[in-house]
Amino acid sequence: MQGEEVLEFDLLISKTHDLRISRNQELVKILSTQQVDFVVFLAFDVGGAKYLKSSQKNKDFISNNLRIMESTFTILSEFSTPFVFASTQMSQVQNSTYGTLKSIGEKYTRALGGLNMKLWNVYGNETDVDRFHVISDFIRMALENRKIAMLTDGQERRDLLHADDCAKSIFKVILNFQSLVGEGEVHIASFTWTKILDIANIVSRFTGAEVIAGEQQDTTYLQTEIAPDLKYKDFSEPDISLETGIQRLIFSAN
Repeated sequence: MQGEEVLEFDLLISKTHDLRISRNQELVKILSTQQVDFVVFLAFDVGGAKYLKSSQKNKDFISNNLRIMESTFTILSEFSTPFVFASTQMSQVQNSTYGTLKSIGEKYTRALGGLNMKLWNVYGNETDVDRFHVISDFIRMALENRKIAMLTDGQERRDLLHADDCAKSIFKVILNFQSLVGEGEVHIASFTWTKILDIANIVSRFTGAEVIAGEQQDTTYLQTEIAPDLKYKDFSEPDISLETGIQRLIFSAN
């Protein structure tokens, strides 16, 4: 996007990119032989609310993420390459296994002199149905069944940022790394809150699907709404509105 070369390291690209492998030699080779100016640590075993709820007590979910972090942070400790770790606002939610794991990652990052980059709810194209986040799941239901069957009453709110806008924010963070690293963290969000029910209604307007709200309240977040710090607002200036972003996802899914 800005002319820089991006080296992708992802299990979806190659099995040799599996960060659960202790001291992954492919990653070591890249950091030792390539001119890598910056590392963005995004890798994690994660998904939407349904996936996280089902994984709360799952041993493999916990093990996968601990192994990813232990292996990757061990390698990063061997190199002087500056890095950011993609964390989440849920690192402050004590009932969340996912949040607890991200909190551990934050502690690793601080110990190694990196920067914690707390993301709120980033949305975009997704391919793994089992891990769909709320917008992708609503679109799937709307296109397949002409109905959006919600798990909750939809009164819980999310701060949603399109993946393209998130990428621009990450680039700003990289450019300002030296001034931010002393603070320990930076917040990436849209700084706008939207009810889940309103998201369903936006999808409905573009697809004609019926919205069927549930009766239960949200349990994944337990109604916890943690706001991003406004002092970081300049790092997230969205160009893509929520309605435009949802419309694009619907168009790409057809």
